[in-house]
Amino acid sequence: MLRIAASPIYGMVYLFTESFTVVYSDFGVNSRATSLRFVAVLLGTLLSGVVRFWDHHKLNARQKSGQRPEPEDKIVGFAIAAPALAAGVWTPGWTVPSLVHWIGSMFSLVLVRIAASDRVCW
Repeated sequence: MLRIAASPIYGMVYLFTESFTVVYSDFGVNSRATSLRFVAVLLGTLLSGVVRFWDHHKLNARQKSGQRPEPEDKIVGFAIAAPALAAGVWTPGWTVPSLVHWIGSMFSLVLVRIAASDRVCW
Protein backbone atom coordinates (compact mmCIF):
# COMPACT_ATOMS: atom_id res chain seq x y z
CA MET A 1 0.00 0.00 0.00
CA LEU A 2 2.79 2.40 0.87
CA ARG A 3 4.46 1.81 -2.50
CA ILE A 4 1.24 2.70 -4.30
CA ALA A 5 0.87 5.89 -2.29
CA ALA A 6 4.47 6.87 -3.08
CA SER A 7 4.18 6.35 -6.83
CA PRO A 8 3.18 9.98 -7.56
CA ILE A 9 6.33 11.17 -5.81
CA TYR A 10 8.54 8.88 -7.86
CA GLY A 11 6.65 9.96 -10.95
CA MET A 12 7.50 13.58 -10.16
CA VAL A 13 11.18 12.74 -9.65
CA TYR A 14 11.21 10.98 -13.03
CA LEU A 15 9.30 13.83 -14.68
CA PHE A 16 11.65 16.47 -13.32
CA THR A 17 14.84 14.62 -14.27
CA GLU A 18 13.62 13.92 -17.79
CA SER A 19 12.05 17.29 -18.48
CA PHE A 20 14.95 19.42 -17.22
CA THR A 21 17.12 18.35 -20.16
CA VAL A 22 14.47 19.37 -22.69
CA VAL A 23 13.56 22.63 -20.96
CA TYR A 24 17.10 23.79 -20.33
CA SER A 25 18.34 22.90 -23.80
CA ASP A 26 15.73 25.35 -25.12
CA PHE A 27 17.34 28.04 -22.96
CA GLY A 28 20.81 27.30 -24.30
CA VAL A 29 22.16 25.31 -21.35
CA ASN A 30 24.45 22.52 -22.55
CA SER A 31 23.60 18.87 -21.96
CA ARG A 32 26.51 18.45 -19.56
CA ALA A 33 25.10 21.05 -17.19
CA THR A 34 21.59 19.60 -17.35
CA SER A 35 22.94 16.17 -16.46
CA LEU A 36 23.89 17.58 -13.07
CA ARG A 37 20.26 17.07 -12.05
CA PHE A 38 21.30 13.68 -10.71
CA VAL A 39 23.55 15.43 -8.22
CA ALA A 40 20.40 17.11 -6.93
CA VAL A 41 18.75 13.68 -6.57
CA LEU A 42 21.76 12.43 -4.62
CA LEU A 43 21.79 15.51 -2.40
CA GLY A 44 18.09 15.07 -1.60
CA THR A 45 18.65 11.43 -0.73
CA LEU A 46 21.53 12.29 1.59
CA LEU A 47 19.57 15.05 3.31
CA SER A 48 16.63 12.74 3.91
CA GLY A 49 19.02 10.29 5.52
CA VAL A 50 19.46 12.69 8.43
CA VAL A 51 15.74 12.52 9.21
CA ARG A 52 15.70 8.75 8.83
CA PHE A 53 18.62 8.35 11.23
CA TRP A 54 16.80 10.57 13.72
CA ASP A 55 13.67 8.39 13.44
CA HIS A 56 15.79 5.26 13.87
CA HIS A 57 17.48 6.78 16.93
CA LYS A 58 14.11 7.55 18.51
CA LEU A 59 12.88 4.02 17.81
CA ASN A 60 15.97 2.48 19.41
CA ALA A 61 15.62 4.72 22.45
CA ARG A 62 12.00 3.62 22.92
CA GLN A 63 12.90 -0.04 22.57
CA LYS A 64 15.74 0.24 25.09
CA SER A 65 13.41 1.82 27.61
CA GLY A 66 10.90 -1.01 27.11
CA GLN A 67 8.21 1.14 25.46
CA ARG A 68 6.32 0.31 22.31
CA PRO A 69 6.82 2.63 19.34
CA GLU A 70 4.01 5.13 18.82
CA PRO A 71 2.80 6.46 15.46
CA GLU A 72 3.68 9.96 16.63
CA ASP A 73 7.34 9.01 16.72
CA LYS A 74 7.49 9.45 12.94
CA ILE A 75 5.79 12.85 12.88
CA VAL A 76 9.11 14.67 12.46
CA GLY A 77 9.72 12.94 9.13
CA PHE A 78 6.24 13.74 7.90
CA ALA A 79 6.52 17.33 9.10
CA ILE A 80 9.64 17.73 6.98
CA ALA A 81 8.57 15.65 3.95
CA ALA A 82 5.14 17.20 3.38
CA PRO A 83 6.28 20.84 3.07
CA ALA A 84 9.35 19.72 1.10
CA LEU A 85 7.10 18.00 -1.43
CA ALA A 86 4.78 20.99 -1.68
CA ALA A 87 7.66 23.42 -2.15
CA GLY A 88 9.42 21.06 -4.55
CA VAL A 89 6.40 20.90 -6.82
CA TRP A 90 5.76 24.65 -6.62
CA THR A 91 9.27 26.02 -7.21
CA PRO A 92 10.05 24.91 -10.81
CA GLY A 93 7.62 27.46 -12.19
CA TRP A 94 9.34 30.29 -10.33
CA THR A 95 12.88 29.29 -11.22
CA VAL A 96 12.86 29.50 -15.00
CA PRO A 97 16.44 29.57 -16.34
CA SER A 98 16.03 32.93 -18.06
CA LEU A 99 15.12 34.56 -14.72
CA VAL A 100 17.25 32.55 -12.30
CA HIS A 101 20.46 30.58 -12.72
CA TRP A 102 19.74 26.97 -13.72
CA ILE A 103 20.99 25.70 -10.35
CA GLY A 104 18.03 27.43 -8.71
CA SER A 105 15.54 25.06 -10.23
CA MET A 106 17.56 22.03 -9.21
CA PHE A 107 16.59 22.96 -5.66
CA SER A 108 13.07 21.75 -6.40
CA LEU A 109 14.41 18.33 -7.33
CA VAL A 110 16.27 18.16 -4.02
CA LEU A 111 13.06 18.92 -2.14
CA VAL A 112 11.00 16.34 -4.01
CA ARG A 113 13.68 13.71 -3.44
CA ILE A 114 13.76 14.51 0.28
CA ALA A 115 10.04 13.80 0.42
CA ALA A 116 10.35 10.61 -1.63
CA SER A 117 13.30 9.16 0.24
CA ASP A 118 11.98 10.00 3.65
CA ARG A 119 8.59 8.35 3.38
CA VAL A 120 8.96 5.44 0.97
CA CYS A 121 11.69 3.36 2.54
CA TRP A 122 10.03 3.01 5.93
